Amino acid sequence: MNGFKSTPLMIAPNLAPAQPFSDSAVHLFRVSTIALLFSACLPASGAEPPDPWNLVGVEAFTEKTPFGEIQRAVALFKNGNKFVLPLHRAKPIAVLHGSDGTPFLFAAGADCTECDENTTLRFLRIDETGLKKSNHRHIYPGSLTDYMPPYPLLNKTRTFYGRCLATAGDHVVWFQEFLGQNGKWHFQNSVVRLTKAGDSFELLGASEGTLDSVLAHVRDGRCTELPGVKGTIEP
Repeated sequence: MNGFKSTPLMIAPNLAPAQPFSDSAVHLFRVSTIALLFSACLPASGAEPPDPWNLVGVEAFTEKTPFGEIQRAVALFKNGNKFVLPLHRAKPIAVLHGSDGTPFLFAAGADCTECDENTTLRFLRIDETGLKKSNHRHIYPGSLTDYMPPYPLLNKTRTFYGRCLATAGDHVVWFQEFLGQNGKWHFQNSVVRLTKAGDSFELLGASEGTLDSVLAHVRDGRCTELPGVKGTIEP
């Protein structure tokens, strides 16, 4: 088993192109509307993030295609916009704001349906025309085992999002333990920074944030831990 790179990937439970939602755009049958409650991640000043893109709910629908039915999800925003998530197994998590104020929909999902691709975390930049998908895939929190017997544990990850660091804007932070090629456990802390240019993955230095400092922001309500799941590495 090779050692993990900076952004190893994992499987999460099934969850289901970026464009404004329109009844005429695709043939769909709405199967449910789910009201979601999202607690806003407040900046240090206590001011609320920009109002128009607050996430107020999610709609689930079925898209009929020549290859069969595909489950889709639509994010509903406070300003009345409805955008289809450009992901399969899509699950919106929260709206985050970059250091320059650019809004992003933080979501889980995959690029295919009947495949071995893991569900990963994605950042979808929001504007009036829809959701702009990045090609960057980020590990979903939880534990990863090998997909081959005897299924040894290979990775443990905790993930946090919101105002988790002292620097401006929202961030997503990972604390990982992974089994290296030398058979020893290694530790890696990383962060995604958000700007109009997109999502930038970097290693997180101890001077900027540690698990203890991030947990302190969780306790004061500015940062949220994303619950982990059990999964396997991709084949």
